[in-house]
Amino acid sequence: MKIKAVLFDFIGTTVLEKDDVINQSFKNAFQQEGVKIDSEVLNQNRGKDKHEIINLILGERYPSKATLSEKIYHAFHSNIEKSLSGFSLNSGVLEVLEYLRTKHIQVGLGSALTRDLFQKIFNQLTWNKNSFKYIGIASEVGRNRPHPDMIFDMMKSVNVYDAKTFLKVGDTTTDVLEGKNANVRTAAILSGTQSEEVLRNAQPDFILNNLMELMDIIG
Repeated sequence: MKIKAVLFDFIGTTVLEKDDVINQSFKNAFQQEGVKIDSEVLNQNRGKDKHEIINLILGERYPSKATLSEKIYHAFHSNIEKSLSGFSLNSGVLEVLEYLRTKHIQVGLGSALTRDLFQKIFNQLTWNKNSFKYIGIASEVGRNRPHPDMIFDMMKSVNVYDAKTFLKVGDTTTDVLEGKNANVRTAAILSGTQSEEVLRNAQPDFILNNLMELMDIIG
């Protein structure tokens, strides 16, 4: 399979979270404002815009929804900042990035986090920061996943437009749908919070037990 560019998701794919940091930070933020939530709803919506997730959970039950949404979002942001030590590189990510470099494959990283929050997590990780030819922040690029805006933005940035040569790698159904909406190849990795059954139902081109299997796929 001839692949010229790979866009990796950030949290859950290249970076793992200890003790379910993202979901727990969300739950704590809601609880701080007296809102009870179902953990499964959070899990089902992993990878989406954080404001969108908050508003989805709040629904129409709260008269001051806009104000409450912002309070929860800022609490979530603050909770993540206090938990930076809970993030670590996924096993095999450094080896895979080096392998892709030797194959002259353009590598990108995409996230639904804000630039500020992304940068704080990114900076404390022990990897070569020059490994990525593209870093996409959904809120800066345009529409968030499952819309394919980040993929199209990376295609333009690295000058790779043939969908057959572009691979999206992520750990959520939202990542898979993002890739499908851009008609690129998709790989779902089983290192995130969504089950294999859920991911298979999204019908990615490949299922990865770990990142190292990516090298066998690319060849």
